[in-house]
Amino acid sequence: GTRIFKQDSIVLAMRYEYGRENFNVAVETSYIDALRDLAKDDQYLQFSAGLNYRLLTSDFWLRASVGRTSGRQTNDETVFGLSLAWGNNTLSLLK
Repeated sequence: GTRIFKQDSIVLAMRYEYGRENFNVAVETSYIDALRDLAKDDQYLQFSAGLNYRLLTSDFWLRASVGRTSGRQTNDETVFGLSLAWGNNTLSLLK
């Protein structure tokens, strides 16, 4: 049959961006504490770096990033993602 388990996670994260208004480099790190009811709890770190590019004068962004996980109790410290993303940003805390 199907097994369903519950997981509560605590996440602490930080992101740093450096660059111009339409192009920047972002570095992110996060600590994850995964509290599971049917499996062993896990604590680990995730790191990523990416490039963000805003098209022309719009609020449409392209993003490419890569990251890795470190410290998992399952010892699978592999690259966790290579992502290409796009989206519209209409809210800025810097303006």
